[in-house]
Amino acid sequence: MTDDTPDRLLPELDRLDPWSFWVASGEEFGADRIIIGTTGAFILVVTQEEGYVNVSLGKVKIGGKPVASVKSLKRKARKLKNKLSGMAVYADVAAVICPTNAILGGPRDVKGVWVAKPTDAVKVISRRANVIPRQTAKRAAQALGAKMRSVRPDSRDS
Repeated sequence: MTDDTPDRLLPELDRLDPWSFWVASGEEFGADRIIIGTTGAFILVVTQEEGYVNVSLGKVKIGGKPVASVKSLKRKARKLKNKLSGMAVYADVAAVICPTNAILGGPRDVKGVWVAKPTDAVKVISRRANVIPRQTAKRAAQALGAKMRSVRPDSRDS
C-alpha cells in the first residue's frame, strides 16, 4: 500500500455531510481512516490491488492476493468500539474495505465487514439509521483527532 492510498478516498469522503460525519486517521487502529458520524463509526482500509474481488473462507482476495482477513478487521473494529465506549459513545463499529482499482459489483457484506468501492462506501456509511446524536459523534471525533471540515469554502477549519 502506498502512502497516497488513503488520500485517493478523501474526495469521496468529502461527499459526506460535514455536519454529521468526521474523518480521522486510523493509524492507531491499524486502518487508513476512521469515520465517526450520526450513523455510527467506521474503520476504512483502502487497497490499490488490481483484479476481481473474490470472497472465500472469511478472506477477501483481489486478483488472487489476500487483502484482509475478516477476523482481523472485526478485531480492529472492536478495538475502536472499546475506545468509543470509554468516551460514553455506544454504537456499532463497521469495517469497510475500499478497493480503489479492483473490479467489484455493488457493496458486499462479508460476515459483518463491508467491501465497497469508494463511491459505494459513502452510500454504505450514510444510508444506515442514525444511532448517535450529532454532538456526541462530534465530541468523539474530536477526541480521536478528526479535523472539523469547513462547510463554506471561505471559512477556516475549526
